[in-house]
Amino acid sequence: MEELEHLLLKTGCIKKKQGKTSGSKVSYMDPVDGTTLSLHDPHPQKELKPYAIDLAIEFLKETGRL
Repeated sequence: MEELEHLLLKTGCIKKKQGKTSGSKVSYMDPVDGTTLSLHDPHPQKELKPYAIDLAIEFLKETGRL
């Protein structure tokens, strides 16, 4: 998850703040068009599930970052 977050932030995405009731939900927003990627931060392990990687790739393609 750390590597994905680093990539998203380096490409200009903004990490959205979540409320106390959001649990492990993490969101990243494209500041240009407002497109949002929402994922669950994996725990206790830190490896993303394959579906989360697919969502991240789709988000990067939709926002023109990939």
